[in-house]
Amino acid sequence: MPTVVGLRGAVDRFPPGTRLLVDGDGGRVEALGARAGEESVA
Repeated sequence: MPTVVGLRGAVDRFPPGTRLLVDGDGGRVEALGARAGEESVA
């Protein structure tokens, strides 16, 4: 199960129901469908 911990503000950045891509190896989380310049955090 991919996991990223300690992502400050995740609840504010990603509203309920947002589908996410979680890269546990790289520590990245981004909203699916995000385009360049949109919400992506590392």
